[in-house]
Amino acid sequence: MTVWRSDIEALTFEPAGHASTCAVHRLAFRTLLGRMPAPADCTAYFKANEPAFHAAALAKISRRGLAPGAKFHLTSRDVAQAIRRKQSGSRSDPDLGIVASHLGDRYGGRMDMSYSRTLPLAAGDTRTLWQAALAIGLGLFIVGVVGFSHIDVVHNAAHDVRHSNAFPCH
Repeated sequence: MTVWRSDIEALTFEPAGHASTCAVHRLAFRTLLGRMPAPADCTAYFKANEPAFHAAALAKISRRGLAPGAKFHLTSRDVAQAIRRKQSGSRSDPDLGIVASHLGDRYGGRMDMSYSRTLPLAAGDTRTLWQAALAIGLGLFIVGVVGFSHIDVVHNAAHDVRHSNAFPCH
């Protein structure tokens, strides 16, 4: 059953075979529709793409290993990927790590989906790398420039900070 919950500004539904609800926030519908929708617009979009919403929900359940009865939400990305797969007839999507899911006979015949993805050993995030490099650079600047400064005021300030942090320097 599909219900619009105004307290959380989201449409909720029960995915097939999962004894709980899945929520799709109004902002997800805004991204999908390209405008801020009214609750009726969200419900109409859901009804027009219901199999894709259920496929996205089952994919997230499988990908996250959610226990039966666990509540969760779908993002606009989850739904958009499911709609693209449905429109293209594709049965694989490299962005998803779905092992297996089953929609059942509810939507005009059995619909099995099986996807897999190989993850790299160390999925590097360039933001983390930049943060580490900047932290190292700042540390070297403080030690090299401020700590060994010939300006007495700057050197004494760095010296006092070292002692106040219980860092021995003598």
